[in-house]
Amino acid sequence: MADITRNLIVPLIDTAKLAPETGATFVPIDLSTTFAMQYNPVTDTKAYICYKNDSNVLTGFAPAMDQEIALESTNPMWKFIEGLRRSMPTGTAAEYPVLIASPDISETGEVTVVYGQLWEHALIYPDELNTPDGILTFHIDFNGDPIDGAVSGIGTSTVTFTPDTGGV
Repeated sequence: MADITRNLIVPLIDTAKLAPETGATFVPIDLSTTFAMQYNPVTDTKAYICYKNDSNVLTGFAPAMDQEIALESTNPMWKFIEGLRRSMPTGTAAEYPVLIASPDISETGEVTVVYGQLWEHALIYPDELNTPDGILTFHIDFNGDPIDGAVSGIGTSTVTFTPDTGGV
């Protein structure tokens, strides 16, 4: 049975803002010591007259992630986030495709292929430049519905995402 280690779940940003089928440039968030994706369930409370107590209904999710990148001048992700920090984009200028690649586990427990979820309009913005600790923190709001698919090329300079074409 294969262990799921931190290097097998990879967040990537399409720094070129290109559609996957037209040559997206997926850059991994690599020199970080944090990965905690919050799914932020959204509920609606109903006060039905037939019950003494209220009822909650799960209506959706608002996934988000606080992230960091080391201040390493040769790292492409640091260069990208540093560019956002300097330009402080707003509105759709702060939206980038974000891909979360993770292992797809077979029934035997072995890692078979890489599964991915792509959010095409994730909002990315810088949060804090911390020079004593050598990190630049930023936030990602995973807006909208993700697209499921297959990821190849993890660990190389050419990561590709192929959306699922069929069924559930």
